[in-house]
Amino acid sequence: MAAVLRHDGPRLAAIARLAVRASEGPTLDLGIGYGYSSAALRVAGRKWIVGVEHPSRDLVRSPVWRRLVAELGLSPLLADVCSLPLRDASFSLVCAAEILEHVPPHRCQAFLRECRRVCAAGGLFVVTTPNFTRLANRLALLRGKSPLDLPVPRFGDTFGHLREYTEAELRALLESARFEVLQVACVSGHPAGSAFSPPSWVSALEWLLPHIGMARMAKHLVAGAVAG
Repeated sequence: MAAVLRHDGPRLAAIARLAVRASEGPTLDLGIGYGYSSAALRVAGRKWIVGVEHPSRDLVRSPVWRRLVAELGLSPLLADVCSLPLRDASFSLVCAAEILEHVPPHRCQAFLRECRRVCAAGGLFVVTTPNFTRLANRLALLRGKSPLDLPVPRFGDTFGHLREYTEAELRALLESARFEVLQVACVSGHPAGSAFSPPSWVSALEWLLPHIGMARMAKHLVAGAVAG
């Protein structure tokens, strides 16, 4: 957790800054994983958070995961994010952090429609996703490697990165789901390195680029949108 927070702090801080703009009420955190986005929502003062994770993932049967969910005070729900067993317009804030890239492209619009359906009118939708035009992807293509994963399940019935999006594509997707886009920011992780990889010159450059006017090669897209 500490390593992820150190490296991914800018993205999580961006989530928190958007979340404080939402009205009071229940919060839905989709794809909670190990709770990083839920922790950011807690920092933003969100009190009642329903956390959704896919029932096929092994982590949901882990004592560590159950303890984490309890420590974060989440109300866990095991469900497919494209078919949520939740009432219409029941959340003032919906967060989908690092989920969109795992959704099969042909289900992407259904996923965003579900997010819009459960979001109250005037409610806030926060979404983060890897930036397809980031530096690491460009370098991977130059080496003849794909920045995406094979379309086969990796974690239970869920996938790796099947499709990543540009800033313009993310805006268009949100607007097609009847969200009014407030902002799409480009942010990168701290160059200290992540929990999964050591510091590198690539992560250092990705962190630097937004500071020198080259944000379109940053690591993540962070969008805030309002349900119309």
